[in-house]
Amino acid sequence: MINPKNYLKGMTVAQTKQLKKLRATIEKTKLPPRNVDQNLLIATFNIREFGEKPRESFAINALAEIISSFDIVAIQELRSNLSDLKRLMDVLGPYWKVIFNDPAGAKKNKGNDERLAYIYDGRILKFTGMAAELLISDYFFGNDDGRTVPWRTPYMVSFRAGTFDFMMLTVHIQWNKKGGIKARTKEIAMIAKWIKERSDKSKLYDQDIFILGDFNIPSLGSQTFKALIDNGLEIPEELHEIKTNLKKSKHYDQIAYFKENTNCSIISAGIIDFYDTFFKGLTDDYDDMTYQISDHLPLYAEIRINETDLDQMIKNGDLL
Repeated sequence: MINPKNYLKGMTVAQTKQLKKLRATIEKTKLPPRNVDQNLLIATFNIREFGEKPRESFAINALAEIISSFDIVAIQELRSNLSDLKRLMDVLGPYWKVIFNDPAGAKKNKGNDERLAYIYDGRILKFTGMAAELLISDYFFGNDDGRTVPWRTPYMVSFRAGTFDFMMLTVHIQWNKKGGIKARTKEIAMIAKWIKERSDKSKLYDQDIFILGDFNIPSLGSQTFKALIDNGLEIPEELHEIKTNLKKSKHYDQIAYFKENTNCSIISAGIIDFYDTFFKGLTDDYDDMTYQISDHLPLYAEIRINETDLDQMIKNGDLL
């Protein structure tokens, strides 16, 4: 958790109480302890329009409390303006690092001026050199003339935690009222197929890869979910009952991986449910509060690392 001395100033007494309540909520969540070389606590968090309008100090402090509960968090809806990101990083402190991509599309266009980012504890994880956007199109469906591409370019980055090298790919699938589920399904299928083909052909920088983010999946019975798992991606059973919108009625956010290619296992998962802390009893101010905290709940998974030091040395060719 964050040392309150790092908090941004300017909070009211009521807001200070909210942060204390948030801390209690995080403690009740009973997140597993973080042990480098044994486990990894990853999360995905869509922070509504982060950077579009300046957030109040209490909101930045709250986001820092949430993010600091994990080893690494994939962030969606980071906007072009990075001022609030800088404020957040200042509260988190010098050990915390961030990697982000360029905005997708022009403002008010399909990409909605959004970036994708990873915020991680630099004491636990190291960036190992690869950061890339996925450039994919209808070509993967056999249409050479296709021009359909994801609205926000998926962002893939390589990391190391102890002896465990891995990759993370985060996405924010389109919310398209006109195209509806069909458009979302196609975008998810494009991404899942791209990753599957690269993984099968050993073209990935590292085959230990986690795909996580806001997939805008309404339910596990939806075509969107089927598109995600049809190419071999697995959603651990621990995540099947977890819903991530504020009302906990939708499976929007997901964490997936290729079990056969990934030398680890997911042993626990959940959300940090801050609804009662910030939204319970609100009426007219409800929507405004989503622009302070978010309209999504952070989804996390505990990864148990199966690789030993010897496994990693063999994998890296150090014993050859």
